[in-house]
Amino acid sequence: MRLRRPPGHAARVFAATVRQAAGSVLARPSRSILTAIGVAIGVAAFVASMGLAATLDAEVNATFDDLRATRLTVQDTRSIPVDPLFDVRTLDNTVAELPGVVAGGTMTDLASAQVSASTTGSPVDVGVVVASRGALDAALVTIADGRLYDSATDRAGTPVALVGAGAAELLGLVDAEPGQMLTIDERSVALAGVLDSPGSESQLSHSIMLSPASASMLDYQLPQELSALVRTESGAAASVASALPLAIRPAEPTAVGVSRPPEPESLRSGVQGSLDIMGLGLAALSLLVGGLGIMNAMVTAVSQRRGEIGLRRALGARPGHIVTLIVAEGSIIGLLGAVIGTATGLSAMIVVGLVSPWAPVLAQWVWLAAPGIGLALGALAGIYPARTSARLSPAEALRQ
Repeated sequence: MRLRRPPGHAARVFAATVRQAAGSVLARPSRSILTAIGVAIGVAAFVASMGLAATLDAEVNATFDDLRATRLTVQDTRSIPVDPLFDVRTLDNTVAELPGVVAGGTMTDLASAQVSASTTGSPVDVGVVVASRGALDAALVTIADGRLYDSATDRAGTPVALVGAGAAELLGLVDAEPGQMLTIDERSVALAGVLDSPGSESQLSHSIMLSPASASMLDYQLPQELSALVRTESGAAASVASALPLAIRPAEPTAVGVSRPPEPESLRSGVQGSLDIMGLGLAALSLLVGGLGIMNAMVTAVSQRRGEIGLRRALGARPGHIVTLIVAEGSIIGLLGAVIGTATGLSAMIVVGLVSPWAPVLAQWVWLAAPGIGLALGALAGIYPARTSARLSPAEALRQ
């Protein structure tokens, strides 16, 4: 007749086996710590790899955010323009009133002109651009000498011009002084300044820039087909692009074409995917090395304990009890290694934050996953030596 076991017997046996496993681990602290080092290295590499991948992800995202499209260009879409696309005198203010706009204004190329910087120099052919102050601000130009023109220079009643760095070199404007007179198509113009950088509009480096008011003073006839440049805040390019046609030409918005460079979403996704794969690959390789290390250490340790295992079997322990005991020991050692590895990985992330300009980033799930991974890794590493030990007969184990 088979005796019935009291309720909770299996749970009590399991708890007693786990206590014995913990006692076995604590009874051999040096060996346990050395065995746990394999898991610690794997978990530390896992935490550091995932942290570095997340940190690089954050840095890449920040870089792409800085490069998001903020530059809009406005062109005339009419096949036969019969009147100016917009009023150049009011465009700066019209554009600036739109939410999300940093600056904007007309930037229209005229025909090139014969320009000379002195009465004795030979004139050279230089492109002329009519650019409002808003357009210069939208282009992010910087000035080397002098100043940018504005409404005050327009009110002075004297035409003024800006010269790009390349054009200044072509004209021999070395150490040019603001107010120096230039000759453009045999008409005198005062030099307002020389650009240091043309910003986003590289053609300005080799051009002469006139404000709409100065172009009018010089009797330049603006074309009907005008163009404009608008700079927006980051992330506002799409909404501004949809609002510009109605703001510029409400009676005929289809005449206003707005173009903007596509945002690099596909490139961003590709870089993020590569970093994620790199991080996961390094973490998986590290965990594999750690798992093999702990398995090798446990096989060696269990082979040295055959006498103890044989005695347990002789006293009534079943193969399942031996498997549970050794797997529990592996799990405890794996958890110990995970704690050490997590602390080591976090220390590595802190060092990276101290020696580099990057702000360390570590996802919350990594904190939670690291102990679980160590526990599971230790348990898996213990299965093979546990099954091998469970197959030993008590007599054979005691003879060894």
